[in-house]
Amino acid sequence: MEKVLTRLSWELVDNGHLPTIMQASHLNLILSTAAHHAASSNITGWSNAVIEDESTSAGHFEGVWPYWMDQSESIPNSFDLDGLFLLTAPNMSGKSTLMRTTAAAALLINSGLCAPLKNGSSIRRFDSLFVRGASADVPTEDKSAFGAEMGDVAALLRSCGDRSLVFVDEIGRGTSPRDGTSLAAAILEEMAVSGMSGMFAT
Repeated sequence: MEKVLTRLSWELVDNGHLPTIMQASHLNLILSTAAHHAASSNITGWSNAVIEDESTSAGHFEGVWPYWMDQSESIPNSFDLDGLFLLTAPNMSGKSTLMRTTAAAALLINSGLCAPLKNGSSIRRFDSLFVRGASADVPTEDKSAFGAEMGDVAALLRSCGDRSLVFVDEIGRGTSPRDGTSLAAAILEEMAVSGMSGMFAT
């Protein structure tokens, strides 16, 4: 049996069949992943959305809910995301949840997949999606929490523009409240001037 398998393997290699087999296996993986995604989306109630290339608005999100929750256990949100949203509310009020939910839905739709939202949604095509969450000290890079924050902000302002979707959560926590407030206001103003779309939570 071992000799038969060895001879068959050499024949596949010598006759040039190996690239075809590899391509077929990759295609099978892609198609099976798409089929599983579609089947799972039907079960969980995820939908697709229209992608609008020429829209100036970031999109209309109809009934979007957290991707890690069952639809029956969450409260869906519907809104038009046009420009920047400034989210202010007490801790544990759902700001970060809304941001993660919206970012995940936009990324999935822009990738051609279904997302946890209802029919009737339309989302703009973005050239980049930037998510910046809470930070902590990074001892391996000799960075404090504030240094890590400023590094993220520098990357955001350097790489994002008017075709970007950005989510910034609680910037300025690594310094004093007064300085953090001033920094957050200046960063938000620069993001607005650059024409970015997204959410800014504080």
